[in-house]
Amino acid sequence: MTHSHQTSRPYAWEGVLVVFCFLLLLIGLNLALGLLQAAIGPIPLSPVLIIGELILLVVVGIWSVWRRFPWRETFLLQPTIWRMIGLSILVALLWWPVITALATLLEQLFSLIGPPPEIPPPQGVADSIGYFIAIVILAPLCEEPVFRGFIMRGWSRYGVVAAVVGSGILFGLQHAQLNALIPLSLAGLIIGFVALRAGSLWPAVAYHAVHNGLSAPFLLFPERLPEISDMTLIVAGGVSLPLAMVGLWFFHRYAPPQQMVEPETITSQHLIAIIVSSLLVAGVLFVILALEVFIRLNPEMAG
Repeated sequence: MTHSHQTSRPYAWEGVLVVFCFLLLLIGLNLALGLLQAAIGPIPLSPVLIIGELILLVVVGIWSVWRRFPWRETFLLQPTIWRMIGLSILVALLWWPVITALATLLEQLFSLIGPPPEIPPPQGVADSIGYFIAIVILAPLCEEPVFRGFIMRGWSRYGVVAAVVGSGILFGLQHAQLNALIPLSLAGLIIGFVALRAGSLWPAVAYHAVHNGLSAPFLLFPERLPEISDMTLIVAGGVSLPLAMVGLWFFHRYAPPQQMVEPETITSQHLIAIIVSSLLVAGVLFVILALEVFIRLNPEMAG
């Protein structure tokens, strides 16, 4: 991944603020949805999901225009070869059981507090199509330019490891779910590695779409799926882990070489900005997760 000038890319704190703003948006959309449901009864959730994804990308795009960042480099819109797309799909297929097993295992622990908040199922065919568009199409196309583009580019000022880890953890935090924080942070680390090694956003988009596509049936029509026990999912994840590691090695082995830029020395001002913005994220995240714990303890109030 090549860069022209250090000042032509975001700073790490800007990426953290993106997540802070998205978490505030998440709270706002949930409040608005709750008020609408109280006033007119149940409403489809898919429009809210679609609006949330689009707003995330639009806000980051406007910020990038205002800061005059180069679009191709900022959002990693570099061409790639089909081999990288194919290998990223293979990596996604191999890692999905591992990430699902980890989420299942963690949910077993958190279920000791109480059942998780229920995600409203689609209300009819149109809502199911909306769910699919939001989860399988818009989520990869909107989130990847933000996390593996804007945010990872900002954290790359401080080295490759900071780029992958910083963007990956923020990706997990952005989903703001107790049992998903660690699994989706792991997914974010893998997708960041894929994007960085390929030097392009498109393998990351392919990975994200496949991962969400495999998860979508559990949300869209769970009643039509054969019942799978938690232990089966956990064992499948453990069995898949060695294969998943091999798949990631193959991706690394066959990815084209990328020229990296020497990391900058983090200044005291930038460190303070990162700390302050991270505290903002932690504060909003604490409120959201505390609300989830409250709902788990009082499931009768979830509606």
